[in-house]
Amino acid sequence: MKRETATIEAMVPEVDDFIERYPQYRNVVETNGRQLFYLVMSPHSFYRAKWATEQGLPAVLGVAQICFDALALSKGEGGIDNLTKQFIGAMVCCLMEANGYQKDGRKSVPHHAFVKGTVYQKKQASFYGERTT
Repeated sequence: MKRETATIEAMVPEVDDFIERYPQYRNVVETNGRQLFYLVMSPHSFYRAKWATEQGLPAVLGVAQICFDALALSKGEGGIDNLTKQFIGAMVCCLMEANGYQKDGRKSVPHHAFVKGTVYQKKQASFYGERTT
């Protein structure tokens, strides 16, 4: 048996990129949501979201539990409020779109902390421009 190393590479939006796309979350990301922002906006989180997407699941499932755990540690076991869920969803959307994915219209999430989430599909370039698979 031998050990091998895998490298995860992703386009990771920065705070200014996110605020430009989602100005309604400026206050959240500039205050108590900053730590959560950096948890979600990472190559590791993209890998997790991409894996969920490849299974036909909403991308948010890739980061749902790590977000839930991080929030439980910082706020106690009170659950995740709706604004925070929406903030996480917006961050996942920003991350997925930055890496060439688009929404495919389906929404369902089998995770107790979330009610719905968006499924993505990889955009593929063609001679005539972008198309989906």
